[in-house]
Amino acid sequence: MTTRFKQGHISLDSFELFTGEVLDDVRLAYRTLGEPRLGDDGSMANAVLLFHGTGSSSALYERETLSSELFSPGGVLDPARYFIVLPDALGHGGSTKPSDGLRGRFPMYGYRDMVKAQYLLARRLGIQRAELVGGISMGAMHTWLWGTTYPDFAKRLFPISSFPVAIAGRNLLWRQIIIEAILNDPGWQDGNYTERPTHWANVMPIMKVLLEGPAVLLRDIPDRNAAKSVFDAVVRENLAKDPADMLRAYQSSHDYDPLADLGKIRARLVAVNFEDDVVLPAELNVLQGSIQKVAHGMAVLVPAGPDTNAHYSQIEARFWAPYLRRLMAE
Repeated sequence: MTTRFKQGHISLDSFELFTGEVLDDVRLAYRTLGEPRLGDDGSMANAVLLFHGTGSSSALYERETLSSELFSPGGVLDPARYFIVLPDALGHGGSTKPSDGLRGRFPMYGYRDMVKAQYLLARRLGIQRAELVGGISMGAMHTWLWGTTYPDFAKRLFPISSFPVAIAGRNLLWRQIIIEAILNDPGWQDGNYTERPTHWANVMPIMKVLLEGPAVLLRDIPDRNAAKSVFDAVVRENLAKDPADMLRAYQSSHDYDPLADLGKIRARLVAVNFEDDVVLPAELNVLQGSIQKVAHGMAVLVPAGPDTNAHYSQIEARFWAPYLRRLMAE
């Protein structure tokens, strides 16, 4: 299936971060599908916002495993019915980011800043209320913050692969490993480099160890030659990324902790996690305990199976689209 995404951006003369620092000439990029439709009151009546994960961009939703399930004719988010907006988060994709020039001098931003930027983008596009706000991984955490920060904006919330609590434990440690690898790269030079540092990328295969399922890893890495091949491929992929962008992206979760405000959420919310996701361990019952604070909330734990792939199950919409379809019917 070929899905035609339109690309655009808005510009902000200035953008004040929650630290009080100000970014000038901010660009917020996005993709869209479908066309806006106005309701009887003249306001947009069919808007959907979907957010991507850390270090990614709205291009994530062009993957066949997502787009075919979500955006095909008759799909759960059929563009013939919905106006779908896919923002590039602040610091990511085509939006303003450190590699545009400031590099290590780019101010530290947080999830609250990213959500504020998404909100300004939505309002600039004429969206006053959305049928759905949802996202994957980091985008799921943004979804929780949307529910607590703008409780009247979305009718429905759909976070995929997240906990609505401050990041801690294994999920925090692997992020810190990446942060330290960048800061201690000999080429980093306090972020004032002229040639892109490379040593930091050698730690990035840790992501596959933590985020992919054991059956997938065993299939892809049956011997030492395969291990070397996979290692090299992950390193090459990350060498194409700017470490200043990656540093700020992995630091940005520092202000994330919606737990105390979950009672403010008014939308219907369905949160989906995966039983075999070791980054979000089901046995800790974090999601199940937290969801009790959401008046119209429900937690779904997708059982582990031969086809699930731990944290990366999130990019296979077939695992969670039935729950989204049910939510959209309410």
